[in-house]
Amino acid sequence: MSGGSLDYLYYKVEDASRQIQDREISALCVDFAKVLHDVEWYIDCDIGKDTLDKTIRAFKRKWFGPRDERLKEIIDDAIYELKTELYETIGVKDDN
Repeated sequence: MSGGSLDYLYYKVEDASRQIQDREISALCVDFAKVLHDVEWYIDCDIGKDTLDKTIRAFKRKWFGPRDERLKEIIDDAIYELKTELYETIGVKDDN
């Protein structure tokens, strides 16, 4: 039985995440949208309980575990994006 039993809430959360200026909260919303997606697909009998459980475990491991690694990744991504943008501004290609 396919159909948006939760009115495709996951898509709305994912879309809203693009409007959030805080990178950590935006990333949380994107990952939570994945959970909502699998919850909806499970309710609609499109995936099994094992797939849903795997998604939920991954979300909990990432967001309910140590915060330092997650923040380090966000910082590293922001630095890389800024570096790329600045290189493009002066017409230089990043070799990394």
